[in-house]
Amino acid sequence: MTPIPPRHADAHKGTMGRVAIVGGSPGLTGAMTLAQLGALRSGAGLVTCLVPRSVHTILEIKTTEAMTLPLEDDGSGCIGTGAEANIVDFAARTDALLIGPGMGRSAASTEVLLSILERCAQPIVVDADGLWHLSQNAHRVTRAPSSWILTPHEGELRRLVEALGSTWRGRREAAREVSVGLGAVVVAKGPGTLVTDPDGALVQNSSGNPGLASGGTGDVLAGVMVAQAARVAASGGLPEGGALFRAASRAAWLHGRAADFAAYGEAARAVPGRLELEARRSAGGRVQGEGAIGEESLIATDVIAHLPRAILELEEHTP
Repeated sequence: MTPIPPRHADAHKGTMGRVAIVGGSPGLTGAMTLAQLGALRSGAGLVTCLVPRSVHTILEIKTTEAMTLPLEDDGSGCIGTGAEANIVDFAARTDALLIGPGMGRSAASTEVLLSILERCAQPIVVDADGLWHLSQNAHRVTRAPSSWILTPHEGELRRLVEALGSTWRGRREAAREVSVGLGAVVVAKGPGTLVTDPDGALVQNSSGNPGLASGGTGDVLAGVMVAQAARVAASGGLPEGGALFRAASRAAWLHGRAADFAAYGEAARAVPGRLELEARRSAGGRVQGEGAIGEESLIATDVIAHLPRAILELEEHTP
């Protein structure tokens, strides 16, 4: 596992990764809140939530460390046509973007997403409703995306495979097909999350547990993902081949490991990965230590709260 780019003695918030998160709509502001907290907790220096005016006040109240920027509204509460210019202008001052959390599925949102994908050169993480829009309009994607990270769960991955004119042959094959077909790093979420890139690299994540089967944990992962992409971009590491793939792999591991610390407490140190956990269970052993909340009670904010533990462990085991 590659380490997070270091914080140098002369670092400031502007050099630690500037992140923009685009999304939000009525009833789905929690997705934006969780994503921005995931980004901040995993090392982003600055985070700004770009949301429709309909929910801007809500995000202003719910966020403390992150900033907000109101966008044109389409009348239904989703981001409206005309917001593209503001988003692209703001994105030029960031290191990475996340688009999709709580975005909604309006026609206007589709046009906003496609415009951003076409016009923004920064690394872009596409999640949630962003993936839905992409699957419905894959034929309209014209720019070769050298710096996208897609984070589909199995249902979203199936839609993307179908959009590319293929058929489902399992998660591993689907992840490879979408990665090559769209030229993006693909993080295929599920037990043993898979990370692939268009050059054929593939890794299966070793961290995480069934407690992650809870609403909002994917939004946290998207936040961790964009933070890691931004940190790499801010450090000048993106021209290096495979840098975005390694950032995505690291984000998946950190997210899963935070869930392990939340579920199992100190006992997580004795169970360093998913396979060890399964072996312990098969032998009838319990995995529970001081501070454990268990898998049944784990929620997205628990993952956020334990990201520091995961980061510290990564730092302990990398040069």
